[in-house]
Amino acid sequence: MRAPDAPEPALGSSEKRQKTLPTDELKTPEELADAMAFVQKSYSLAKRCMDLQQYGCAFRILAKVEATTRLIAKESRRGILSKVNNQRSAESEDEEMLERVRKVSFSDDVCVGEAEDIDRSISPVARPSVEEMLFVRACRDIPSENYTLYWAQDS
Repeated sequence: MRAPDAPEPALGSSEKRQKTLPTDELKTPEELADAMAFVQKSYSLAKRCMDLQQYGCAFRILAKVEATTRLIAKESRRGILSKVNNQRSAESEDEEMLERVRKVSFSDDVCVGEAEDIDRSISPVARPSVEEMLFVRACRDIPSENYTLYWAQDS
């Protein structure tokens, strides 16, 4: 606990780190921005740990990155669904949309090709380890879209 007249904690302090670690939900756009910054910084830190052959440390970091990435995706989906549902409710009130009929047509020209027979049986493949999955996930691009576009300020 900090004294009221004590200076603000440094960025690397435990108070700041606790704020950026994954929680069960992100409630404000600032928390979402902090989570995205956490993912980007931790991702580069994990890569540096792998370069230094500190694999245990790298995989612990990647596990936190994965949890935070899932949380960001969950909040993004929630925001997108909220936006779409609000848009649908506004459109359903519009009577023109209810009366509009769409015409669908299909082309009479059909192209037929011959396909080779292939073996579609599932060959046994060993399940990847947690470390392998984290490494593969870490090699993906980090989402950089602005998820705050979907965020409702009044929620």
